[in-house]
Amino acid sequence: MSRLFCKVGDLAVTVEAELPINLGNVVKIVGVSGYQNWSTFGGKIFLWKVEVASSERPLVYENPDGSTERALSGRVPDHYLRPIRPDELESVHEADEDLGLPVRSTEVQEVEYV
Repeated sequence: MSRLFCKVGDLAVTVEAELPINLGNVVKIVGVSGYQNWSTFGGKIFLWKVEVASSERPLVYENPDGSTERALSGRVPDHYLRPIRPDELESVHEADEDLGLPVRSTEVQEVEYV
């Protein structure tokens, strides 16, 4: 059994998805669905129960008939997620400073999703 990326209570970002519209969604891990079949995977993979962080970015699921539905909660494979843990980000930043790596600030611009 492989180690899971996320745990219940984590905020996570989708870094992989079958539908590109789901990439970059921020979700909260709210429960366990366990090992289940998922779409094109050959076999069972670990799924989390999640809720989206913003109702403006719902999860989009494709049905077997090709239609899609949007949801504010659902299931997502652990394999598709990476946790966002501020305490771990601080240790990464400190490690960068210890290595003498330059730290650059960039201006963040808001974009409108279509």
